[in-house]
Amino acid sequence: MSNYTRRDRIWNQALKKALADESFSLNQIQRDVSEPVSSHILKDTLSSMVDQGWLSKEQSEPVVWVPGSQIPGEKNGEEIHEQHTSPKKVTEVTSLVEGKEYVGVVDRFSTSGNANVRLPEHMDRTFVNLGPIYESSEGESVVFRFLETGWGECLTEKYTYDGYSPRDGMKHSEGPASSSSQTSSTSNSSPHRSHSNHSSNNSFTELNNRNDLINGPM
Repeated sequence: MSNYTRRDRIWNQALKKALADESFSLNQIQRDVSEPVSSHILKDTLSSMVDQGWLSKEQSEPVVWVPGSQIPGEKNGEEIHEQHTSPKKVTEVTSLVEGKEYVGVVDRFSTSGNANVRLPEHMDRTFVNLGPIYESSEGESVVFRFLETGWGECLTEKYTYDGYSPRDGMKHSEGPASSSSQTSSTSNSSPHRSHSNHSSNNSFTELNNRNDLINGPM
């Protein structure tokens, strides 16, 4: 049996989507690959496919890849570009269609850390739940794909993280803390521990001196 590399799996999934005339974001292809892969490997592999004409990269928000010139079909070009770079605002539609992309504003975060996009009053639900994206998105416009039963997948990559899933169930504030902040935290806490140890040693020494005065040297 052949051993497939991570790049092989990325290539396979991306080519399947291209042949099906589908566009996809980095998060989508990462989720479809059957094992964890880094963003660097994903981007490098997709760039190779763009260079060889299998894919075309659209500079939209979020960035999406669409079928390239090597893929036969009628949707290579302006039709796909228009379809995937101009999602409608939730205020411009009467209802949301599963699988379609929309623009909405993150109105609030639930107590469990899930971002909620408020919908207009004429719709049959109040919010779309985007799951645990970064809290800096509150009050900002995001692009999302509407999923079933009121869920949505955030496609604005600056508010998501590697492995993001709407039903992740884990709260994310601003992403991993930087090494400098961790170093600062460690250096700030060290003097307190040192001072505490020094104080304990002084107290122990004073206690021994008092015992010597009372009982005499042992």
